[in-house]
Amino acid sequence: MRGHTPEEHSSGLVATIVRYGAYLLLWVLLSAIGGLLAWYLRINLFDLGVWLRWSPWVVRGVDRWIIFVLGLLWLAYIFSVEGYLRNAVEQQRLWAKARRVLIIMLILLAIAYGLQLPAISFAF
Repeated sequence: MRGHTPEEHSSGLVATIVRYGAYLLLWVLLSAIGGLLAWYLRINLFDLGVWLRWSPWVVRGVDRWIIFVLGLLWLAYIFSVEGYLRNAVEQQRLWAKARRVLIIMLILLAIAYGLQLPAISFAF
């Protein structure tokens, strides 16, 4: 019967703590990027209402509902990314799966930000 030495046990514990610390840090980062994406989408939809010349009351009402819906979607995104990354830690594929989510979010963020540029030039 072979046991682990205290050094082996402590190095395994440290590696586990580092992996879960990285997972939590990546989760917070990806959650913040998701919140930023929701914010940009809200601005885009608000600008669309202004561009379509909706009544200010309609634009405000739609904006409030958009905030509510995007907030719910962001909350669902946060929980799904947390589970996805937690499973990635257990599979020892954290970096690959985090990279996949990060690339998708950065592409969506670039598209959402790019859609704001015509609205900014339209305002001037």
